[in-house]
Amino acid sequence: MGLNLFGQDPMPREDGRPARDEDYPGLAPEHSMGTSVLSYLLAGPILFGGIAWLIGRWTGLEWLSAVGILAGMGMSIYIIWVRYGTQ
Repeated sequence: MGLNLFGQDPMPREDGRPARDEDYPGLAPEHSMGTSVLSYLLAGPILFGGIAWLIGRWTGLEWLSAVGILAGMGMSIYIIWVRYGTQ
């Protein structure tokens, strides 16, 4: 599972043993794929669009934000295709 910010297991088992991934079935990779795909689809355009918007304001090229949003969406779709399309 992993350690939290304080270096401890988030929720140890009742018998004191450390927590494991199978103790949290809702967090298994096959259950969280939809959330990951949605996160990629939102994060790419927001990140690339935001960076392009800042550069566009700095250089005076307002159309650059649209290019950044499209580039972010393209990168998001590519990452999803590489990560989940080959399984």
